[in-house]
Amino acid sequence: MFRSLFLAALALPAGAFAADEYLDTVLVSGSRTPSTLGRVGSAVTVIDRSTFDFRQAQFATDLLRHVPGVMLSNAGGVGKQTQLRMRGAEGNHVMVMIDGVEANDLAGNDEFEFGNLSTADIERIEVVRGPQSSLWGSDALAGVINVITRKAGSTPRVEAGFEGGAFGTHQERASLGFARGRGQVRVGFNHLSTAGANLARSGDEDDGYHATTVNLNSGFKVNEALDLALTMRNVESFNQVDTDFITGVPTDSPGTADTYQRYLGAHAKLALADGHWLQQLDGNWTATGNDNVDPAVFQDSSTEGERYELTYQSTFLFELQGALPSRHSATLALDHEHDRFEQRAAVTPFGDPNQERGMDATGLVGEYRVDLPYALGLSASVRHDFNSDFRDVTTWRAAAVWRFEPTGTAFNFSYGTGQKAPTFLERFGYSSGGQFGPTFVGNAGLKPERSRGWELGLTQALFAERLRLTASYFHERLEDEIFGYFVDATGATATAVNQDGTSRRSGVELAYRLRLPWNLALGGGYTYLDATEIDRVTGLRKDEVRRPRHLVNGTLDWSGLDGRLRASAWFNHAGRREDLGFLAPTFQQQRVRLDEFTSVGATFAYDVTRELEVYTRFENLLDSRYEEILGYRVPGIGVYAGVKLAYDLP
Repeated sequence: MFRSLFLAALALPAGAFAADEYLDTVLVSGSRTPSTLGRVGSAVTVIDRSTFDFRQAQFATDLLRHVPGVMLSNAGGVGKQTQLRMRGAEGNHVMVMIDGVEANDLAGNDEFEFGNLSTADIERIEVVRGPQSSLWGSDALAGVINVITRKAGSTPRVEAGFEGGAFGTHQERASLGFARGRGQVRVGFNHLSTAGANLARSGDEDDGYHATTVNLNSGFKVNEALDLALTMRNVESFNQVDTDFITGVPTDSPGTADTYQRYLGAHAKLALADGHWLQQLDGNWTATGNDNVDPAVFQDSSTEGERYELTYQSTFLFELQGALPSRHSATLALDHEHDRFEQRAAVTPFGDPNQERGMDATGLVGEYRVDLPYALGLSASVRHDFNSDFRDVTTWRAAAVWRFEPTGTAFNFSYGTGQKAPTFLERFGYSSGGQFGPTFVGNAGLKPERSRGWELGLTQALFAERLRLTASYFHERLEDEIFGYFVDATGATATAVNQDGTSRRSGVELAYRLRLPWNLALGGGYTYLDATEIDRVTGLRKDEVRRPRHLVNGTLDWSGLDGRLRASAWFNHAGRREDLGFLAPTFQQQRVRLDEFTSVGATFAYDVTRELEVYTRFENLLDSRYEEILGYRVPGIGVYAGVKLAYDLP
């Protein structure tokens, strides 16, 4: 604990943009319509293109670790399963969108697989914290992460790159962007392959990974009123994984996992009445699949999920004059979603896992925003979800922001409710009709999880906006939390149940960004989290697992030679936390403490010419040995070097 607090004092707390752009940055996901950061009543972090250029990160998770309130659990290195929690909530409580298409994995218990999210062709990432279900529905109980991909510039441009380094890693990427007249299209390709490292505590088998990502972002402006867009992202990956049913922790295993993630979005925007009436129609498709093979346990299985979504949205913009001039925005939206889940595996004495399920949900959304004099902004939203398989749910949210320009001060406050629908696996289990247990049979009578919470935030600019400080306090309560593995008294079956009592999550998020002379920028972040739940046996309150109380990070960026030379150094520190294990010889569930750790990295990049950039990146410079998930070791020090080419076509 004391080490965490000491590092926090050194780092202070991190923002992701230049101070003078902070409040006027336009957000896509903080409201049903684009809005500036200064009008959003939630804590928000934007990771922009300049951060990508400084860090040269392979995966978005390397950058998300620097977002206050975000904690990640990685199962052993590059490309391995990575779970993201926001403010102590579960992984499937965070909605992830890619160019407006919901990307949460129906085949993976509604969690997005961050281990496959390459930075290739990403323009920026928006992270909105706090309950957002009243805007976006079930999966946004704890927040939203919106990934926005790159568009073509005004000049036709081809880009290519290569990177190689530690653990037999190599990465190739290429893209082509073309814009003419009213249309633009950009296509990107990225392939990453690594021999990996030995992630298990024992043995010497390296666990490899390779993935290919193809991205498309296109648009056409039919006329001054109508815009059309088509986006697509396809990811295919292969992973070598370790499992074990003898010691309770991973050991060398011949297991493999093949996955795919496909996202397609068609969007139309129409502006009428001189831009005062905005209409939007979206058709989105998400398809995900996992194929797991492990000869060591004689069990192969596969899951697939599909989501079809159609959304219509209408927004009216108007102003009122008089004694209290004001600007207003009123939005109504209707969305319909059809989900399909399929599971296939061999029938065994433990049961029959083969099943195909479907579900429909329709959401009706209303949002109202008003800007009043004295830089005061108010907003309110409400959503009612009609579900085909369980009871309907209503969520709401109210927020206020106030800016006092003379002192560079801004306050925000919000109160909202959230909900998360039970997943297919929780409702229908893994198998049925088995002769041996415990067999996971599911619970079709589960209720949606429900939350309510509030946050108070402060942003302060100092020294002619060279220093920007942000602070947020949040408090959230979760009811009807789903416990995913409750074994009955006979020990023959296990199922999911809604827990009694309330889970509580509260904490403080601090952040700063300081621009210094000599082209230096200093940043950092600190998060304190208190996340507890009720113990089913004792009835006492206990800490939730995989949630460190203290998270600290810091960054130092420098540029020279008119921006041609760039250097960045950073660290991440996570305090102690607990995980769950089923360890030999009893294999009864028990809590195991994981040690605190600090990871340090650095990058150096140089633009040799306008068309040629070279860089090197150092990861885990201290060669720290630690586990974010019980039994899965993170690789040691890694050194990588790369080259990027860019050429404007005639």
